[in-house]
Amino acid sequence: MKKRAFTLIELLVVIAIIAILAAILFPVFAQARSKARQTSDLSNLKQIGLGTLMYAQDYDEHMIGAWVLDNSPACTPGPVVYLDAMIQPYTKNEQIFLSPQLAFNQDDPAPDWYCYPKMVNKTPSGKSTRFSYAVNSVGVWNAARTPWKDNDFSPSAHKGITSAFTNGGGETTLAALADPSDTIYIIDGHCPDMWSDGHLDYAMGRGRSDWSCVGKDWSGTPEKVGFFMNMNNMVFTDGHSKARKHGQTYAHEWTVQDDKLADPDIN
Repeated sequence: MKKRAFTLIELLVVIAIIAILAAILFPVFAQARSKARQTSDLSNLKQIGLGTLMYAQDYDEHMIGAWVLDNSPACTPGPVVYLDAMIQPYTKNEQIFLSPQLAFNQDDPAPDWYCYPKMVNKTPSGKSTRFSYAVNSVGVWNAARTPWKDNDFSPSAHKGITSAFTNGGGETTLAALADPSDTIYIIDGHCPDMWSDGHLDYAMGRGRSDWSCVGKDWSGTPEKVGFFMNMNNMVFTDGHSKARKHGQTYAHEWTVQDDKLADPDIN
């Protein structure tokens, strides 16, 4: 009895079909994986946002900025404690401060003004930390990047969420929020502290800056630096979270005041 077998041509056809199907399906699988990670990342930011609101309620409605000072003897070598460590007692979870998509290392060892004992998500050395989110503490505005219509660049104007020791002067309170649902608090980013408009993504998206702390790197190409297929997640000061296209936020969304009328990109 003659044995049946594939011919070389048939085998090559089958391999070609499998290769074509793989080329079609692999991008779909990659998008599905990215979408799942984005959902998990959005959940992280939602929990972080709720943690900041609980913190504010315990501290006479004073919001926490990117960092605070702790002058207790336990803080060595320096007193600076970042937001993640301050609200970890409310979230009861360190992992939510790391995105399933991307995480970044601070310098190892971190600058000597950091409080090493209170760091969360420490690197093996115990002298630096990993993070995935950037905090809106902008208090320094550059006229070239943000030509506010009112031309007011004083520290009290157009400021972000500041603590008593971060840029902008004085702690922000819940009462100071003119539009909580439209004020960005924390966002996917590779810098833990955004204290200048040069660190924000809207300037990059409108051609006023070629880099940003928002997103995954300093490449200066808005279409490539979003965490999730050109998108970034963010949480607002009222606690709600959402995704936005990288580079498409507005200047007034980064300030505690109602600055729509002074926003150079709002007609």
